[in-house]
Amino acid sequence: MAAVVRLSLGEVRQLASSALHRTGLLPPSCEAIAQVVTEAERDGCKSHGLFRIPGYVKTIKLGKADVNAIPTVKVTSPSVVQVNGRCGFAPLAHRLGLPILAARAKEQGVAIMPIRNILHFASLWHEVEYLAEKGLAGFACVSTKAFVAHGQGSKRIYGTNPMAFSFPREGEKGHLLFDQASAMMARGEISLAGLAGEQLPQGCAVDKHGNPTTDPAAALEGAQLTFGGIKGSNIAMMVELLSAGLTGSPLATEAADNDIDPASTTATLSGELIIAINPDKTSDKSGTEILQHAESLFQSILTQENGVGFLPSTSRHCGSQRASRRLVAENEGVDVPESLVQEIETLAQC
Repeated sequence: MAAVVRLSLGEVRQLASSALHRTGLLPPSCEAIAQVVTEAERDGCKSHGLFRIPGYVKTIKLGKADVNAIPTVKVTSPSVVQVNGRCGFAPLAHRLGLPILAARAKEQGVAIMPIRNILHFASLWHEVEYLAEKGLAGFACVSTKAFVAHGQGSKRIYGTNPMAFSFPREGEKGHLLFDQASAMMARGEISLAGLAGEQLPQGCAVDKHGNPTTDPAAALEGAQLTFGGIKGSNIAMMVELLSAGLTGSPLATEAADNDIDPASTTATLSGELIIAINPDKTSDKSGTEILQHAESLFQSILTQENGVGFLPSTSRHCGSQRASRRLVAENEGVDVPESLVQEIETLAQC
């Protein structure tokens, strides 16, 4: 079993920040990325935690990211907040744009934030959880370079095209969140399976010859498949049109054609669409009544027989387990592979 190191969340943040600062990336962007990486480690989302830092650094070294980028935010109509990331990383664009989006949604009832010219390399739940904390329902989706086939094909057409949804809950219950790829598995999860010497589930990918495979290396070289067959492909297509089409960003195939990283271990210039909805303005009922009504659904899920009830979760970092996992991480720290810690420490010194 690989050796691990126990780090406090403060140490995780400092480790990530040090490696990023070394690249010349502007401090506000370093801080924004370090925050989402730390939150991912805290919530058990290892595929988007410190594991991503070498990829951020490589993205900068390849010249794919502008280290001096400061995103611009423009309110173009009462319910539209446009963000231009200017070829910088997404977390800083979110920091600058989300407060304005939330304010617009509070006033208008619904607001959208199309983001273009960003490099999105993090989980999506950060964005929608922010909105839930403001009492808003949230939806976010993002495009990437092409990795995923349509239906049972073998040609890469879509990115993993993730989407995230949040619904606010009152009190100490913890907001409802889910974050999932349109692909059967996120690309980072496949990479981690390969590092752990594990096989993939059946139906996850095809190799470069179009044959079904459970080997992570062959899957990364070939094409991933969507969940749910053609139904998942339809969702991937929807995400592509919302996040790339509506934002004027490159389609997944265009992003792949223009990418200079054949190993696909770095972030890709893409688009994102975020939608915020104010429960206070969607019905003749008050927002409090709307949220209380939703609790009846949650309770129906939680009280299923045989102890199988849990709120929707596609991974350990979302759903009912999130609050308890966070508490443990905040009090006890998190375990990180020693080899990864050493790699990031080296990056912080180079």
